[in-house]
Amino acid sequence: MGEATATRSTWLGGSVPASGTRLVSLVPSLTLAVFELGAGPSLVGRTRFCVEPRPEVDRVPVVGGTKNVHVGEVLALAPDVVLANREENVRKRVEAIARRVPVWLSDPRGPEDVPSLWRELGEICGARAAGERRAVAVEAALRRAGESAPDERPGFVYWVWRDPWMAAGHDTYISRLLSAAGWRNALPAGMDRYPRLEPVDALALASDAMLFPDEPYAFSLPGDLDAFGPPVSDAGGVRRVEGVAAVEVDGRAFGWYPSRTVDGLERAAALRERVGRRAAR
Repeated sequence: MGEATATRSTWLGGSVPASGTRLVSLVPSLTLAVFELGAGPSLVGRTRFCVEPRPEVDRVPVVGGTKNVHVGEVLALAPDVVLANREENVRKRVEAIARRVPVWLSDPRGPEDVPSLWRELGEICGARAAGERRAVAVEAALRRAGESAPDERPGFVYWVWRDPWMAAGHDTYISRLLSAAGWRNALPAGMDRYPRLEPVDALALASDAMLFPDEPYAFSLPGDLDAFGPPVSDAGGVRRVEGVAAVEVDGRAFGWYPSRTVDGLERAAALRERVGRRAAR
């Protein structure tokens, strides 16, 4: 879909508009961000997974899912700009849209890319001041997270799917957000972005916590811990499997940029303090 710029976004197709008065968003977190910038009335299309904020978003027509966007329906809405994401959306469909309409393609590698995305989105939505305020808030949250990070970071495995079991590798936004908040990805370096990993192999890693989000797969504890074999203990309100903490987390906080980036950094830091390092237990 073309190479991302240093700000981890790029434009596809046509000339870049000064701002968009008619927007279609193909990314749930960007849909939320448009409303947070005060530009909700400009949104004329969304995917069925764009469910926040309610009830405001319910008035916006649906143009399919994030992976099966209906190109014809998007174009029929005559948008000025379409908001897409390199990972969330299917390349062929995005390129088909870009042949007719400018597409802003986001691709943040981590929370450090989010301030520039807020500023760009503010420009697109005609809400420069609001975008700047939110960018500054993320920059402040990143500084706080860095200042509170311990020298010895607890290791994590962040699950994203079951059957097959898959985890977030080092080269993901989720992993970089947790790392910015003082964690360490326990997966070996060089693995795929979302490698398959058997539960028994995860327990063999030098991790202190396994994190189970409620999306994209809706994990449910303690039921999903049956796959790990050893009995589950509960000390101080924290479930543990062979000493490794097993914690349910809000998947949107750790994966929805830019809207939930500050929340995600704060939750990750608080969770680090709550769970601690296995070696210290």
